[in-house]
Amino acid sequence: MATNQQSLLRQWHMLQDIPRAPSKVSVENICVRLKALGYVVTARTVQRDLQALRDVFALEVDAREKPFGWSWRRDAPPFSIPGVTIPEALTLKLVEQHLHHQLPPHTAQALRPHFAAAERTLATLDSSEPSNAWLDKIRHIPSMLPLLPPVQDEAVRNSVYEALMQDCQLGLSYRRRDAAAATDYPVVHPLAIAQRAGVVYLICMFADYTDIRMLALHRIEHAQRRYEPARKCPDFNLDAYIAAGHLGIVSGAPLALRATFSSAAGAHLYETRLHAEQTLERAADGSLTLCATVPNTQALRWWLLGFGAGVSVLEPAALRSEMAAIAQQMAASYA
Repeated sequence: MATNQQSLLRQWHMLQDIPRAPSKVSVENICVRLKALGYVVTARTVQRDLQALRDVFALEVDAREKPFGWSWRRDAPPFSIPGVTIPEALTLKLVEQHLHHQLPPHTAQALRPHFAAAERTLATLDSSEPSNAWLDKIRHIPSMLPLLPPVQDEAVRNSVYEALMQDCQLGLSYRRRDAAAATDYPVVHPLAIAQRAGVVYLICMFADYTDIRMLALHRIEHAQRRYEPARKCPDFNLDAYIAAGHLGIVSGAPLALRATFSSAAGAHLYETRLHAEQTLERAADGSLTLCATVPNTQALRWWLLGFGAGVSVLEPAALRSEMAAIAQQMAASYA
């Protein structure tokens, strides 16, 4: 292969490996990645290539400390040899329209150049094109009242995600919802990130403790990545953690739920089941009795209360009493 072709391919790989700000990559790390791809290259050659590419592409270098870090500017268009196809542009447009408030802010920011590229592709179409009309034929209706996500501190978010990605410890200050001031936690071991209803949670352990904690990212007032390696939790599995109901604010062991729904309130349970092994029995009056084992979470209670008079919890007795007490309190509020 000719030298100019090798150089072109090498520079193309370099551009793909450079992250978007505020993340950055050093010349040394670029060299390591290129060598893994089979390129024999020196740091001086990479540095020269970067300086030349900087004149053409939206690249920037952080020279405040060594090693210098290279990145794409935050507002740089996405680098891709193929353009955005019409199906890709339509998909991105739907994501932007319907998932905007459900995406973590850092994800939305990273996708912004791709959304802009999709907009440019769709702008080239005639208004009568079927692809353009397709956007007016699709709508997503959320099952719950959508809430705006809480505002997150960008510096905090970046420190948390960087520590999680690099498996490093964190030091942070966290203010609980009902606390007057934040509490300092000098050693935090990040395990995972999860999102529920627009709120991003850091799942972690504190210092030498083994119990797993969940911190709302928007309540972290300050975070600093430490360079010590984070302690692992060998038994932790994110999918198992979620399945256990922790993101639904777990209240105890799973419940054997038995509840009667009115015909209108329970009809959807035939098609959108609460549990894979649930049972539904229809009575002569059309009401439906549901039996299913479900996580004992606050989310379960919100779901049941959302049906109002359309549901009556039969078992377990403790949950029935809890729902009855809430119903009485609600009735008193409207008396």
